[in-house]
Amino acid sequence: MKKKYLLFVVSIMMLGCAVVQPFDRQTIDLDFQKLVTSKINYEKYNMIATQDPGEKNIKKRDSIYDLYKSQISHIKKNPDVYLKFINKMLRSENQQTDETLPYRFIPKTGGYVNLKWYEVKKNDFYRIIKYSLFKMDDSVLPENFRGLAIIDEKAYNGYDETKQEEFRLASKFLRLHLSLTKEEIKFVKNCDNQVHVLSIKQYLDKEGLNRDNVAFTKWAIDYLLKSPDVSLGYLNNVYDAIRYQNQIPRDKNK
Repeated sequence: MKKKYLLFVVSIMMLGCAVVQPFDRQTIDLDFQKLVTSKINYEKYNMIATQDPGEKNIKKRDSIYDLYKSQISHIKKNPDVYLKFINKMLRSENQQTDETLPYRFIPKTGGYVNLKWYEVKKNDFYRIIKYSLFKMDDSVLPENFRGLAIIDEKAYNGYDETKQEEFRLASKFLRLHLSLTKEEIKFVKNCDNQVHVLSIKQYLDKEGLNRDNVAFTKWAIDYLLKSPDVSLGYLNNVYDAIRYQNQIPRDKNK
Protein backbone atom coordinates (compact mmCIF):
# COMPACT_ATOMS: atom_id res chain seq x y z
CA MET A 1 0.00 0.00 0.00
CA LYS A 2 2.86 2.35 0.87
CA LYS A 3 4.55 1.61 -2.47
CA LYS A 4 1.36 2.34 -4.39
CA TYR A 5 0.99 5.65 -2.55
CA LEU A 6 4.57 6.67 -3.35
CA LEU A 7 4.09 5.75 -7.00
CA PHE A 8 0.92 7.84 -7.08
CA VAL A 9 2.69 10.88 -5.57
CA VAL A 10 5.60 10.57 -8.02
CA SER A 11 3.19 10.27 -10.94
CA ILE A 12 1.36 13.43 -9.87
CA MET A 13 4.65 15.32 -9.52
CA MET A 14 5.81 14.23 -12.96
CA LEU A 15 2.48 15.23 -14.47
CA GLY A 16 2.73 18.64 -12.82
CA CYS A 17 6.21 19.17 -14.22
CA ALA A 18 4.99 18.26 -17.67
CA VAL A 19 2.20 20.82 -17.43
CA VAL A 20 4.16 23.83 -16.14
CA GLN A 21 7.46 23.18 -17.87
CA PRO A 22 8.23 26.31 -19.95
CA PHE A 23 8.72 26.09 -23.68
CA ASP A 24 12.23 26.34 -25.00
CA ARG A 25 13.43 29.61 -26.54
CA GLN A 26 13.09 28.33 -30.11
CA THR A 27 9.44 27.40 -29.56
CA ILE A 28 8.64 30.74 -27.94
CA ASP A 29 10.37 32.72 -30.69
CA LEU A 30 8.43 30.68 -33.26
CA ASP A 31 5.17 31.62 -31.55
CA PHE A 32 6.17 35.29 -31.58
CA GLN A 33 7.04 34.96 -35.26
CA LYS A 34 3.58 33.50 -35.91
CA LEU A 35 2.12 36.47 -34.05
CA VAL A 36 3.84 39.15 -36.14
CA THR A 37 3.27 37.21 -39.38
CA SER A 38 -0.46 36.95 -38.71
CA LYS A 39 -0.53 40.68 -37.88
CA ILE A 40 1.12 41.59 -41.19
CA ASN A 41 -1.12 39.22 -43.15
CA TYR A 42 -4.20 40.72 -41.55
CA GLU A 43 -3.06 44.25 -42.47
CA LYS A 44 -2.47 43.09 -46.04
CA TYR A 45 -5.87 41.45 -46.54
CA ASN A 46 -7.66 44.19 -44.61
CA MET A 47 -6.30 46.67 -47.17
CA ILE A 48 -7.36 44.40 -50.04
CA ALA A 49 -10.86 43.96 -48.60
CA THR A 50 -11.15 47.72 -48.07
CA GLN A 51 -10.19 48.44 -51.68
CA ASP A 52 -12.29 45.61 -53.11
CA PRO A 53 -14.99 44.59 -50.58
CA GLY A 54 -16.08 41.46 -52.37
CA GLU A 55 -17.28 38.42 -50.44
CA LYS A 56 -14.11 36.42 -51.18
CA ASN A 57 -11.80 39.17 -49.92
CA ILE A 58 -13.86 39.79 -46.80
CA LYS A 59 -13.92 36.08 -45.92
CA LYS A 60 -10.16 35.86 -46.44
CA ARG A 61 -9.56 38.88 -44.24
CA ASP A 62 -11.84 37.59 -41.50
CA SER A 63 -10.25 34.12 -41.49
CA ILE A 64 -6.78 35.64 -41.12
CA TYR A 65 -8.03 37.96 -38.38
CA ASP A 66 -9.33 34.92 -36.50
CA LEU A 67 -5.86 33.32 -36.73
CA TYR A 68 -4.29 36.57 -35.52
CA LYS A 69 -6.65 36.81 -32.54
CA SER A 70 -6.15 33.13 -31.75
CA GLN A 71 -2.39 33.56 -31.55
CA ILE A 72 -2.81 36.60 -29.32
CA SER A 73 -5.18 34.67 -27.05
CA HIS A 74 -2.72 31.78 -26.80
CA ILE A 75 0.09 34.11 -25.70
CA LYS A 76 -2.02 36.12 -23.26
CA LYS A 77 -3.31 32.96 -21.57
CA ASN A 78 0.23 31.80 -20.82
CA PRO A 79 2.04 34.65 -19.04
CA ASP A 80 4.11 32.13 -17.06
CA VAL A 81 5.69 31.14 -20.36
CA TYR A 82 5.72 34.22 -22.60
CA LEU A 83 5.83 37.14 -20.16
CA LYS A 84 8.39 35.35 -18.03
CA PHE A 85 10.52 34.75 -21.12
CA ILE A 86 10.22 38.41 -22.20
CA ASN A 87 11.23 39.70 -18.76
CA LYS A 88 14.21 37.39 -18.74
CA MET A 89 15.33 38.54 -22.19
CA LEU A 90 14.96 42.23 -21.35
CA ARG A 91 16.80 41.90 -18.03
CA SER A 92 19.81 40.09 -19.43
CA GLU A 93 22.43 42.31 -21.10
CA ASN A 94 23.80 39.23 -22.83
CA GLN A 95 20.47 38.81 -24.62
CA GLN A 96 20.38 42.36 -26.05
CA THR A 97 20.52 42.29 -29.84
CA ASP A 98 20.24 44.56 -32.87
CA GLU A 99 18.33 41.86 -34.74
CA THR A 100 15.20 43.18 -36.45
CA LEU A 101 12.04 41.64 -37.85
CA PRO A 102 9.18 42.92 -40.06
CA TYR A 103 6.39 44.52 -38.04
CA ARG A 104 4.09 46.24 -40.56
CA PHE A 105 2.67 45.35 -43.94
CA ILE A 106 4.61 46.95 -46.81
CA PRO A 107 2.18 48.28 -49.44
CA LYS A 108 3.26 48.23 -53.08
CA THR A 109 3.28 51.90 -54.03
CA GLY A 110 5.45 51.66 -57.12
CA GLY A 111 7.94 54.07 -55.55
CA TYR A 112 10.94 53.80 -53.27
CA VAL A 113 10.24 52.04 -49.98
CA ASN A 114 12.65 52.12 -47.05
CA LEU A 115 12.23 48.68 -45.49
CA LYS A 116 13.59 49.96 -42.17
CA TRP A 117 10.36 51.96 -41.73
CA TYR A 118 8.53 48.65 -41.38
CA GLU A 119 10.97 46.79 -39.12
CA VAL A 120 11.26 46.61 -35.35
CA LYS A 121 14.20 45.63 -33.18
CA LYS A 122 13.58 42.25 -31.60
CA ASN A 123 13.96 43.52 -28.03
CA ASP A 124 11.48 46.31 -28.79
CA PHE A 125 9.08 43.71 -30.14
CA TYR A 126 9.28 41.98 -26.77
CA ARG A 127 8.52 45.35 -25.11
CA ILE A 128 5.52 45.89 -27.37
CA ILE A 129 4.07 42.48 -26.52
CA LYS A 130 4.62 43.05 -22.80
CA TYR A 131 3.10 46.54 -22.87
CA SER A 132 0.22 45.96 -25.29
CA LEU A 133 -0.94 42.43 -24.56
CA PHE A 134 -0.06 42.01 -20.90
CA LYS A 135 -0.05 45.50 -19.35
CA MET A 136 -2.75 47.25 -21.41
CA ASP A 137 -4.64 44.02 -22.22
CA ASP A 138 -5.17 45.20 -25.81
CA SER A 139 -7.07 42.92 -28.15
CA VAL A 140 -4.46 43.35 -30.92
CA LEU A 141 -0.96 44.76 -31.26
CA PRO A 142 -0.61 48.45 -32.20
CA GLU A 143 -0.47 48.83 -35.97
CA ASN A 144 2.60 51.06 -35.72
CA PHE A 145 4.98 50.99 -32.75
CA ARG A 146 6.53 54.39 -33.50
CA GLY A 147 5.51 57.00 -30.98
CA LEU A 148 4.89 54.53 -28.14
CA ALA A 149 6.35 55.66 -24.81
CA ILE A 150 8.21 52.35 -24.44
CA ILE A 151 10.13 52.88 -27.70
CA ASP A 152 13.33 54.93 -27.93
CA GLU A 153 12.86 56.92 -31.14
CA LYS A 154 16.60 57.54 -31.36
CA ALA A 155 17.05 53.87 -32.20
CA TYR A 156 15.00 54.31 -35.39
CA ASN A 157 15.51 57.84 -36.69
CA GLY A 158 19.26 57.97 -37.32
CA TYR A 159 20.09 60.00 -34.20
CA ASP A 160 23.79 60.96 -34.01
CA GLU A 161 25.20 62.29 -30.74
CA THR A 162 28.04 64.06 -32.58
CA LYS A 163 25.52 66.21 -34.50
CA GLN A 164 23.74 67.64 -31.47
CA GLU A 165 25.34 71.09 -31.75
CA GLU A 166 24.45 71.23 -35.45
CA PHE A 167 20.90 70.19 -34.52
CA ARG A 168 20.67 72.90 -31.86
CA LEU A 169 21.66 75.60 -34.37
CA ALA A 170 19.32 74.21 -37.06
CA SER A 171 16.42 74.11 -34.59
CA LYS A 172 17.07 77.74 -33.63
CA PHE A 173 17.17 78.73 -37.32
CA LEU A 174 13.82 77.06 -38.08
CA ARG A 175 12.14 78.63 -35.06
CA LEU A 176 13.43 82.03 -36.14
CA HIS A 177 12.40 81.89 -39.81
CA LEU A 178 9.33 79.64 -40.14
CA SER A 179 6.69 81.21 -37.84
CA LEU A 180 5.99 77.84 -36.22
CA THR A 181 3.06 76.89 -33.99
CA LYS A 182 3.66 75.68 -30.45
CA GLU A 183 3.34 72.07 -31.60
CA GLU A 184 5.76 72.63 -34.48
CA ILE A 185 8.26 74.36 -32.15
CA LYS A 186 8.08 71.38 -29.81
CA PHE A 187 8.84 69.10 -32.78
CA VAL A 188 11.93 70.99 -33.98
CA LYS A 189 13.29 71.28 -30.41
CA ASN A 190 12.96 67.55 -29.76
CA CYS A 191 16.31 65.83 -30.42
CA ASP A 192 14.39 62.66 -31.34
CA ASN A 193 13.67 64.53 -34.59
CA GLN A 194 17.31 65.40 -35.20
CA VAL A 195 17.47 63.87 -38.70
CA HIS A 196 14.32 65.67 -39.86
CA VAL A 197 15.42 69.04 -38.46
CA LEU A 198 18.84 68.78 -40.10
CA SER A 199 17.28 67.67 -43.41
CA ILE A 200 14.90 70.66 -43.41
CA LYS A 201 17.74 73.08 -42.64
CA GLN A 202 19.88 71.56 -45.41
CA TYR A 203 16.95 71.82 -47.83
CA LEU A 204 16.45 75.51 -47.07
CA ASP A 205 20.18 76.20 -47.31
CA LYS A 206 20.21 74.65 -50.79
CA GLU A 207 16.87 75.79 -52.21
CA GLY A 208 16.54 79.15 -50.49
CA LEU A 209 14.28 80.68 -47.88
CA ASN A 210 11.52 81.80 -50.27
CA ARG A 211 7.77 81.66 -49.73
CA ASP A 212 7.23 78.35 -51.57
CA ASN A 213 10.03 76.56 -49.74
CA VAL A 214 8.86 77.87 -46.37
CA ALA A 215 5.34 76.63 -47.17
CA PHE A 216 6.71 73.19 -48.07
CA THR A 217 8.85 72.85 -44.95
CA LYS A 218 5.96 73.87 -42.68
CA TRP A 219 3.73 71.34 -44.46
CA ALA A 220 6.47 68.71 -44.05
CA ILE A 221 6.77 69.38 -40.31
CA ASP A 222 3.00 68.97 -39.88
CA TYR A 223 3.17 65.69 -41.82
CA LEU A 224 6.11 64.46 -39.73
CA LEU A 225 4.22 65.21 -36.53
CA LYS A 226 1.82 62.43 -37.52
CA SER A 227 4.18 60.15 -39.48
CA PRO A 228 7.80 60.59 -38.34
CA ASP A 229 8.98 57.47 -40.18
CA VAL A 230 9.28 59.07 -43.63
CA SER A 231 12.07 61.13 -45.15
CA LEU A 232 12.03 64.73 -46.33
CA GLY A 233 12.96 63.49 -49.83
CA TYR A 234 9.82 61.35 -49.89
CA LEU A 235 7.70 64.29 -48.71
CA ASN A 236 9.24 66.53 -51.35
CA ASN A 237 7.93 64.15 -54.03
CA VAL A 238 4.51 63.91 -52.38
CA TYR A 239 4.28 67.71 -52.17
CA ASP A 240 4.72 68.04 -55.95
CA ALA A 241 0.95 67.52 -56.32
CA ILE A 242 0.41 70.65 -54.22
CA ARG A 243 3.38 72.54 -55.59
CA TYR A 244 2.25 72.26 -59.21
CA GLN A 245 -1.52 72.14 -58.79
CA ASN A 246 -1.98 75.59 -60.34
CA GLN A 247 0.34 74.91 -63.26
CA ILE A 248 -2.27 73.43 -65.63
CA PRO A 249 -1.22 73.06 -69.28
CA ARG A 250 -3.08 75.41 -71.63
CA ASP A 251 -5.61 74.06 -74.13
CA LYS A 252 -3.69 73.32 -77.33
CA ASN A 253 -6.62 74.55 -79.45
CA LYS A 254 -6.49 78.04 -78.00
